[in-house]
Amino acid sequence: MDTSFDSNEHFSFSTENNETILLRNAAFNDANLIFDLSNEDSVRANSINQNIIAWEEHLSWLSNKLNNSNCFFLLAFTKESRFIGQIRIDTNIDEAIIGISISQEFRGKGLSTQLLMNSAKLYFEKFASINNITAKINKNNEPSINTFIKAGYVFSHTENINNNEFLVFRLVRNNEV
Repeated sequence: MDTSFDSNEHFSFSTENNETILLRNAAFNDANLIFDLSNEDSVRANSINQNIIAWEEHLSWLSNKLNNSNCFFLLAFTKESRFIGQIRIDTNIDEAIIGISISQEFRGKGLSTQLLMNSAKLYFEKFASINNITAKINKNNEPSINTFIKAGYVFSHTENINNNEFLVFRLVRNNEV
């Protein structure tokens, strides 16, 4: 599998229900989809930054992310081109932080676990020097906590960020401890 796909290429996988899911790199023309999802009430409430995002701020942020070679930014779609959500992994010197947001229509359908597993596989193939991915999950976000655990992430510790408690989970390459 070639994971160095550009925004015109995609990676597909089948769910347990035999639905085809397409993953592709985010592009600037996806700005509206990403903006609308990012500003949903439940997404903001579970994010580290809980403030509503202004359009101009979003465009600047998106441009920076898309031009950053250490940002692995995927969008997920059904085969009918319905937007499922976004998965972003930001890589620093020795750490990768993952975030995922799922459109309201697709929440609770079990897609998040498979999106996390497949995006991690693609990420580890692209970033050979990174050995784990870190997730910081709002302690009140039970669905996300359960999803990350099902995807193989293991609890590490808690962190207080912006006066909110977050649970930190890690996925280790090849599940090595």
